[in-house]
Amino acid sequence: MTAGSRNAVGPVSLARHRTVLAAGGVVALGVVDAAVALALLHVNAFLVVGAIAGLLVLGVGLLVASERVLEIYAVVLVVVPSVIQVQLGGFAFTTFRLFMPLVAVVFAVRALTGREQVRRSPLDFAVVAFALAIAIGFSITMDGGEAAARRYAVTRIVTFSFEYIALFYLVFWTVRDASARMRMTTILVAAMTLVAVYGLLEAATHQNYINSIDTGLAKDDVARRVFTRAELTRARSTFEHPISLGTALAMTLPLALHLTSFARRRAGRALGWGAFAVMLGCLVATVSRGPYVAAIIALALVFLAGGAKKARARLVLGLSVFAAAVVLFGWSLLERVFTTFAVDASVESRLVDYPRVLRIFKEQPLFGQGLGSLNPSSFAYVDNYFLKTLGELGLVGVVTLATLLVAVIVVLALGVKRLPPGADRSLTAAVLAAAVAFTLQTATFDSLSFSKSSGLYWVLVGLGMSACAQGGLSPGRGSRDRSSGAAPDRPPASPSSGRRD
Repeated sequence: MTAGSRNAVGPVSLARHRTVLAAGGVVALGVVDAAVALALLHVNAFLVVGAIAGLLVLGVGLLVASERVLEIYAVVLVVVPSVIQVQLGGFAFTTFRLFMPLVAVVFAVRALTGREQVRRSPLDFAVVAFALAIAIGFSITMDGGEAAARRYAVTRIVTFSFEYIALFYLVFWTVRDASARMRMTTILVAAMTLVAVYGLLEAATHQNYINSIDTGLAKDDVARRVFTRAELTRARSTFEHPISLGTALAMTLPLALHLTSFARRRAGRALGWGAFAVMLGCLVATVSRGPYVAAIIALALVFLAGGAKKARARLVLGLSVFAAAVVLFGWSLLERVFTTFAVDASVESRLVDYPRVLRIFKEQPLFGQGLGSLNPSSFAYVDNYFLKTLGELGLVGVVTLATLLVAVIVVLALGVKRLPPGADRSLTAAVLAAAVAFTLQTATFDSLSFSKSSGLYWVLVGLGMSACAQGGLSPGRGSRDRSSGAAPDRPPASPSSGRRD
């Protein structure tokens, strides 16, 4: 064997050797983990479950790329019904909420072994500022808040830490090239299309069979019913609420348009338009006014970002799809939908929120009453998360929240302006439209209390920031990214410019 052949075979043999060592390490750790669990079984039976979970996490962390794990999580987040919940320690945890810490541990294991790396994001300062405001509000609640507020504050900390902030960074750190971003986008659009199909079935049959399943593990007060408005069934599919579903659809429609321009084949573009049509139909079936407005504004932003000729072509196609939705649902449905735009109990309840919360804000204007103090159990629903934050976290909280959401929009807008024409610019424009839609919805309903739509938002923000970072719009005044960690950045699998046919 020549020296050249040895050099050619060496890296492959080394990779196999590392794989064998990793697999052996997983088995050894699993045996030790199971032995400890069995030894302590008489103390707590959940240790066996913990041992199995630990074995799976170690195995996945050593053998499977974090990018693949995040893709699975994205499907679980969107598709698995929110009604599937498990009681742990007196708290009801959804499937995706239980899954998220495991995803984070997988990334940590791979980062420690040099397989993944972290990097700074353009949102670091805004994220830290809002996290500090949340921490202050949490300490205020834990110090003197009532039981309901303390319980709600704990769930808020878990949600913001593991479902939102951690999810954003995991996507930003892991999905680093144009090919990975296209794959994640395709997965999200496909998952939301499945959800939309089920939402249309719900609207047609006036039944939601999945949310009527009693697993015996869910909390007792889960709403197992069909939502109605103007005697119409409001689709919510696998989501917590029709407004949450409508918000997610409004954010995903721009992604479907992005896929129609940069799918690999004509069939892919056709499927993109089919997904767009199905999701648009389901959006109508949610009978939710806020998502209607958010979707219109989001699509208008996508059209404007696409250039004059392309914008006109997409506008014609979009109007054609909307006409098809009109035919599909009938004029009687649309007539009832549009009559709901009149001032009704829903609008009046939102208007009442302002004087109530402002009175509370005046008592503690700087840091608020504490995280979780304006919870539905002891206060009431507040269908405006900016207003709710003003009462719970005070002026500091609402300013840091607004700064964070506006910073997302500003960075994405700069990305659309500075990135060269191509897939990354198109994706950034789609995420920008989605971010604007979510921000608008934050002012009309309790957005960040709905994990599915909010989790989707942070996944999309991670994708958009990843595209901006690769284009040189990284932390610091337009400087290129200087990531920390042992593993080098992966090179782009394919060019990020031009049509991908």
